Amino acid sequence: MAIPANAIDGFKVTAASVDAGQVVLTLQPGHGWADGRLVHLNGSDPVMRLATYLTPPIQTPGATVDSLEVGVRDAVVLDVWREALNGFQRPDTLIEPALGGPDTSERLHTAMALRLYRLSPGETCCTIATALQDPLASQGKLTVSLQPTEVIDGDCPVVAGGGYTGFEHLLYRIEIAQVDTGIPSFKWSQFNGGLVGRGRFNAATRRVMITANLQAISTARLDQFYLEAIQYDPLSPATPGRGHWRVTYGAQATLNSDNELELADTPLFGTIPSGDSPVFFRLWNGIEQIGDFLAPVPGNEPVELLDGIRLVFEAPAAANYRPGDYWTFPVRAGEVGNPETLIDAQPPAGIHYQRVPLAVLTWNEAQTLSFDNADIEDCREIFNPLTNQRVCCTFTVGDGRSSHGDFDAIEEALRHLPASGGEICLLPGLHETNAQLDNRHHIKIKGCDKHTRVVPRDREAPIFQVVDSRCIVLEHMDLVTLGGVAMALHGSEAGSLQDIDIGHNRVIACQQAIVVQQGQGIHIHHNLIRMLDKAGAGVAIYLAADDSRIDANDIGVIPAPSLPPVDQPGEEPVPDPTDPCAQLELIYGNIPVFTAYIAQIWAISLLFLPSNPFNALGGIQIAGGSERVAILDNQITGGAGNGIALGTSLAEFLAGLDLEGDATPPTINHDGPELWGGVRLAGSPQANLTLQFEPSDGTRLTALTDTAGTFLIEATPGTYQVSVLSPGYQIAAITPESRGEFGTFYQIELERSSLDLSDLIAFLYDLSIHHNTISTMGLAGIGLPTIEVPDDLASNNQTLSRLLGFYAQVLRIFGNPVLGLDITDNHIFQCFQNPLTQALRDLIGQRGLGGISLGLCADVTIHRNRIEKNGGVYTKPTCGIWITYGEEVDITP
Repeated sequence: MAIPANAIDGFKVTAASVDAGQVVLTLQPGHGWADGRLVHLNGSDPVMRLATYLTPPIQTPGATVDSLEVGVRDAVVLDVWREALNGFQRPDTLIEPALGGPDTSERLHTAMALRLYRLSPGETCCTIATALQDPLASQGKLTVSLQPTEVIDGDCPVVAGGGYTGFEHLLYRIEIAQVDTGIPSFKWSQFNGGLVGRGRFNAATRRVMITANLQAISTARLDQFYLEAIQYDPLSPATPGRGHWRVTYGAQATLNSDNELELADTPLFGTIPSGDSPVFFRLWNGIEQIGDFLAPVPGNEPVELLDGIRLVFEAPAAANYRPGDYWTFPVRAGEVGNPETLIDAQPPAGIHYQRVPLAVLTWNEAQTLSFDNADIEDCREIFNPLTNQRVCCTFTVGDGRSSHGDFDAIEEALRHLPASGGEICLLPGLHETNAQLDNRHHIKIKGCDKHTRVVPRDREAPIFQVVDSRCIVLEHMDLVTLGGVAMALHGSEAGSLQDIDIGHNRVIACQQAIVVQQGQGIHIHHNLIRMLDKAGAGVAIYLAADDSRIDANDIGVIPAPSLPPVDQPGEEPVPDPTDPCAQLELIYGNIPVFTAYIAQIWAISLLFLPSNPFNALGGIQIAGGSERVAILDNQITGGAGNGIALGTSLAEFLAGLDLEGDATPPTINHDGPELWGGVRLAGSPQANLTLQFEPSDGTRLTALTDTAGTFLIEATPGTYQVSVLSPGYQIAAITPESRGEFGTFYQIELERSSLDLSDLIAFLYDLSIHHNTISTMGLAGIGLPTIEVPDDLASNNQTLSRLLGFYAQVLRIFGNPVLGLDITDNHIFQCFQNPLTQALRDLIGQRGLGGISLGLCADVTIHRNRIEKNGGVYTKPTCGIWITYGEEVDITP
C-alpha cells in the first residue's frame, strides 16, 4: 500500500479489538494506492471498520475469530475491486431530477473491504504478497454456445432453426450468486444485470412497493425475477461496518398487476430489509444451480438456458466459484450472425481483486490492540514524489523546524518501521530524541554528517539506547549531550546484542560517549569524540564485548579552561557545561547559542598540554570478560585516566547491581587466642574459600578453609564482623559450638548469593592494540583502570562494601587477568601528567605508571612501540613498561 509522504497517516491501522465475535479496526482517513489503484478513505476523524477473514481459495483453511490466541498474528489486508454503481444506489447524488427520474448511465466504483489473513511463523507483509493474489488457474470456467444451425439445402439455402432464437440484441450476464445453502449457483440477466429499482420492503406482506424506475421494470416484458436487495454496510454511520455495498437479501419475485413485487416465502439468501426507507434492488431473469449445467455425457447436448443459448460449467470444486464472479456475452437477433461458441471455457471476466497488506496484528490476551503499544506493525509504504526520491531511505525525519520529512521525530519513524527493519535518514537540523531500539534488527539511522545534530530530549538520558538488538547502524551524525551518555548499548544475555556498527559520527559528551555492555560483533570506527572535562566524567568508549573492533577514532578531552564563553548581546551568559551546578537548559534552549557554542568546541585544538590537570578520565576502556577485541589506529588525546584501560569499571559494575538485601554482615564474639571454625554449604564442607574477620578497630584478618572446610587463625578477643570473600556465596548463619578445652568452634553455614562478582574480576582474552597514538593522559598510555569504592557504599551495604574493598585492593595491583595481549606499533608520549597527590603516590607504590602498565597477564607480545616523554618532570617515578606479574612475555624494541 503506497501512501504519499504529504499525507502519511492515510489507511494507518491504529487500533484493533474483538467485539461480539467480530474484529473491529480503527484506521486513519486519507488516500493511497493499492497495487496502483487509487483509493480514498474519506473523513477527518478515525474510521472504524469490521474486518473478515479471507476464505478459500486465498487461504485454506480460512481462520476464525474463535481461533485467536496470545501471540497469534493476523495481517490486515485491504481488498480492492471495481464494480458497477447504479444511480439509484445513490439517487441524491447521481440522479438528475431535471431529467424526470431515469438513470442515464452506469458508473464504475472503486470498492474496498478489510480482510484478515492468518500468518504462519516467519511470514511477513512482504512474503504473503503472492498468496494474496487470485489463483486464476483454479477458477471455474464457463462455455457458452448456441444451438447448431439447421440449414435446408437447395438453390437458395434456408436457415430452418438453431442459433440464437431471440428477437432482440441483448447483452447477457452470468454471475455467481450468494445463497444460504452454499450450493454453487448462478443468476443471469439479459440486460447485463442493469434492471434495477428502489422500493419499500414489507416483511409482513412480503411485497415490495417500487418507488423508483417503475417504468423500466414494468416495460421489460418480464414478470418473474430473482431479486437481490443491495445495501451499504454499515446501514447506520454510528456503527462499524464493512465499508462497501453488499447483497443482503435474495428471493424469487413476481411482478403483479399492481406493479408490486411479490416475494417468495422462503428467501435464498439473507433476511428481508426492514425499515421504511427505500432500498436499492437488482432484478435478474432467474437463478439456477451450476450442477444443472455441467458438461453433458457423450451423445447428449448441453443444457439450454434460453433462446438457444447453452451453458456448460466446469464442475464445482475447491471453492472455484465465488459470489460476484461474472461473464458477459452479446447476442444479436435477426439476420445478424453470431458465432456458435460465445465463450470457450474461460474463467470469469471479473471481479478482479487487488489485495495489499496494511498492518500485522499480534493478538494479546485482552484482544485489544494499539499501535502505540507496539501491538500493530505498520506495513504501508511511504513514498515521496518522483521529484524527491530518497534512494535507500525507508523514512526521512526532519527536526520539525528547519526541515520536515516523513516524520518529525525519530521515535515516530522507528515505530512505523516494519519488523524486518529499514533505513531512517535524518535531514539537516537539530533533532531531539531519546530513541530506544529494543529487540529490533536490521535498522540503519543515518544523518547528513555535521548538518544533522542530535541532542537528548531528556537531558540526562542517552540519545540512542540499543537493547537486545542486532544489525544496527548509527552513522554520519553530530551527537551532543552535555550531561549524559550519547549512545548506550546493552545486552541482557550473551548473543542478544550483536553486529552493531557506530561510525563516522562526531560526538560531544560529558559523562561517556559510547557504552557497550555484553555485546558481540561491535564495530566503532571513524568517530570524532570530544569529552567535556567535568568532574566525575568517565571514559569516552566503554566496551564489554566479544569479537569487536575499535578503530580509526579520534578521541580527546577538551580541557575545561579551553571551553569558550558564548555570550549573546543582551542575554544571560552561557553557563559552563563542566560546572556541576550549571543549568544546561540555558544552552539547549537557545538554538543559535547552542549551535555557536558547539561550533567553537569543535574548533578547539588538542595539540598542547593543559595548564590544569584533567577531570574527565577520557580514552578507551575494555571491560573484564571481553574476548577477541582489536583496538587499531586510534588517536587518543587527554584525560585523567589511561589512554586504553584494560579492566572492568567499578562504577559501571555497581550501576548494574541491586544493592538491596544483606546490608550488615553477621558478627561473632570471640574470647580466645584463636579463631576456629568450619564452613558448609547445604551440609557439605567447603574447601578453598576465603573468609574475612573485621574487628571494630578496622583491621582485617583473612582465613582460607582447608580440604575439610575448616580454618584456624590467631585473633585477639573481641567482636568481629564476618564476611565470605569468595564470589557466589553469602553467610546464612553462624553457630558457636563449645568444644571443651579446645574452645569455641564457629560453624558457618553458607548459601548461594544472588550477588555475582564474576564480571568485576573476569578475565580478558586475545586483545590486539596496534598503531594507536596516545598522549597527554593522566596515568598510563595503556594501563589498569582506577578503582575507587564509593564512600557511601559502606553505610548502604556493609557486606558489599567489604567484598568490594577486598577485590578493589586486588584489582589495583593485578587488574583483571589478561590472557593473550598484543601491543604493537603504538606511539605513547607525554602521559602520566596527573599531579602527585597522596592517592597517586599510594598507587605508584603498588604499580608503575607511564607508558604501558599491566597487572596479571600471560601470553603477552609488546613489539615496536615508541614510548617517550612520559612523566613530565624527573621527580616522577615513571615507567616505560610495567608488568606486575606476567608469563610468556615477549618484549622487543
